[in-house]
Amino acid sequence: MRAMATTVELLFRGARLASHARSRAPYQHTTDKAHTPKAHRRHAAEVDGMLAWSESVGPMTEAMVRRLIEANPVREQGWRSARGLQRLGE
Repeated sequence: MRAMATTVELLFRGARLASHARSRAPYQHTTDKAHTPKAHRRHAAEVDGMLAWSESVGPMTEAMVRRLIEANPVREQGWRSARGLQRLGE
């Protein structure tokens, strides 16, 4: 990895794999969705599906699922907890 004033580059054996504009947001994750693996993109879609499920159950369930998802620095990390809540409802 090479971090410069405005850019962050990811290198492998001297070859650049990816380049991102550097974020100045303190303590926040920034991800270029084009650089995420297909499995990660599918997981992001599962988060959206979880939100749709919670809306269909009711406003309190939706509020709880949103809180679980938003409590994590990366919203996909809250999906696992929300999935547990969904299993309880089944």
